Amino acid sequence: MTIDRKMLALIGGAAIIALVGGGAGYVLRGDAAHSDEAAQGVETGGDAEAEAAPGEGTIMVTEAQLRTAGIVVAAVGEGFAGGEVTTAGVLVPPTQSVGHVTARTSGVVVRILRQLGDRVAVGDALAVIDSREVAEAQGASARARRAAEAARTVLAREESLFRQRVTARQEYEAAQAAYDAARIDAQQAEQALRALGAGTGGGTTRLMTLRSPVAGEVTSVTVTPGEYVPPERELFQVADPRTVWAELMIPARDIQRVRVGQTMMLSVQGSDHPHTGRIRFLSPAVDPATGAAKAIATIDNRDGDLRVGQNVSARVTTPGSDGQRVPVVPRSAIQEVEGRSVVFVRTPRGFVVRPVTVGTGSDSAVPIISGLRVGERVATVNAFVLKAELGKAEAEHDH
Repeated sequence: MTIDRKMLALIGGAAIIALVGGGAGYVLRGDAAHSDEAAQGVETGGDAEAEAAPGEGTIMVTEAQLRTAGIVVAAVGEGFAGGEVTTAGVLVPPTQSVGHVTARTSGVVVRILRQLGDRVAVGDALAVIDSREVAEAQGASARARRAAEAARTVLAREESLFRQRVTARQEYEAAQAAYDAARIDAQQAEQALRALGAGTGGGTTRLMTLRSPVAGEVTSVTVTPGEYVPPERELFQVADPRTVWAELMIPARDIQRVRVGQTMMLSVQGSDHPHTGRIRFLSPAVDPATGAAKAIATIDNRDGDLRVGQNVSARVTTPGSDGQRVPVVPRSAIQEVEGRSVVFVRTPRGFVVRPVTVGTGSDSAVPIISGLRVGERVATVNAFVLKAELGKAEAEHDH
C-alpha cells in the first residue's frame, strides 16, 4: 500500500491524546469546526505552504496536542555522511607515566623524603633504606676496584720490563689478561651496586636511596620510618596526571569506520564539561567474548579534572569516504512506513511525511543522504505517535 493523498479530519471539541498499549501509541483527535483555532496554535512557515490545503501524508496537529503527546520538534543539523560511532570505557593511566617503586632489596626505612601529592622529577629521592645487602655490595665493589688498580699497576710494570727486553712477551700478556679480568669484575660489582640503587662513590655505607623513575605526583606511600621492607614490596607510586588514557571497546560492526588519529568527544562520569581525545591505538583483534576491539584514546588532563577509574562514553565522528557533509537527525526521528524510511516534517498546520535515504549512523544520530535539508524541523521524540496516527488515517480512508 502506498501513501495516498488524504487529510486527517481532527474530530472532537478539545485535543485528546491518549496513551495506548502501555505507551506504545497515542490517538490525536480534533474538531473540524475548530480548524481555525488549530491553525492559530501552530508555528508559521512560508505563505504558500501556510495556505495550502492538507495533502498526501499530512497530519494536522496543534501545539497543545504536541505538548500532551510529548512530541518534540527540532531543527535538522549537519554532520558527516559517515555518521558517528558511539562507545564506552574507563579512564586508565598511560603506561609510560606511572612509576612503581620497590626497595629492590630488604632493609629498614630510615627516612621518608616525599609524601602524598608531592611533585617529583625523574631521579628525585623518595626514601632512604638501611640495607645489609647494600653494605655487602659496597664491600664487593670496593674490593673489585682495588684488585683492578693492583692489576693495572702490575701491567704497567710488566709493560715497562717488556719494552726493556727484561721479561718475556708471555709475562706481559699474562699481566694484560689479569688486568682485563679485574677491570671486568670491578665493572660488574659497580653495576650490581647501581641495580640496588646505592651510590658508587667508593664508600662503605649501608644506605640506599629510592628514586622516582618518572616525573609526576606521588599517588601512593605504603611505608613508614623504621619499617622493615622486603625487596618485592611496592613502597611508592608516582603518576603524571597531566595525561590520561580512555580505554574503549569499539563494536566489531564499526571497526572499519574508526582510524588511529581520529578525534573523539568524551563525556566523563563526574565531569561537568566534555573532553576531547585522540585515538592512539586500535587493536587488530576482536575479543570473541565481547565482539569488540580495544581502542586507546589520549586525553589532555592539565586542568586536573579527570581521575583514573572514571567511566566515559565517547562519540567518534566518521567523515566517510568522501568527507561529504549532510543533514543529520536523531535516530528516534526515523520511522518505517511501508518498508521505507521516513521523517515527519513540521508544517504550519501539522506534519507531512517525507521519505528519506539514510546512511550508516550510530545509536544516537543518523546521516540523511537525500530527502531532507539542513534547518528543516522534524519530529525527533515520540515520532511513532505520528506514524500510528498516519496508519489510522489510511485505514479510515480505505473504508
